[in-house]
Amino acid sequence: MSDLLSSASLILAVLGILYGLWYPEIQKVLAEKIPPHVEDRGKVYQEISSMIWSRSSPLTILALLVSLIYLRDTLRIFQGIITEIKVDGILKFIGDYDTVSVVFCAVEILSILIGLHALVMTINLIAMRLKR
Repeated sequence: MSDLLSSASLILAVLGILYGLWYPEIQKVLAEKIPPHVEDRGKVYQEISSMIWSRSSPLTILALLVSLIYLRDTLRIFQGIITEIKVDGILKFIGDYDTVSVVFCAVEILSILIGLHALVMTINLIAMRLKR
């Protein structure tokens, strides 16, 4: 389990760095106003398309892919926790839970949240791009 946690943590660190670097750029483009005249929209549409393909989509795909890779192990851990609580009770579980498993689940949840937020940003960028 430690190797699994190490690999998931390393990938989350890379994901976090990319998210931290690209988030301000994505937000800057999302904050731009679409010019009212079609003739003036070319530059803004170019920036939006560039952001979708070079930042937002890769971040979304990476985050969701990481989440999918570790989802099976996370679900197995949650299933074990639920079973243990049902059999032994919550107090026994709190007294002797596996810290590595809990941290692994936290890493997975963070990956999912980053992926979902990146997906929302990508959808917003696409909606801006499709605006006529």
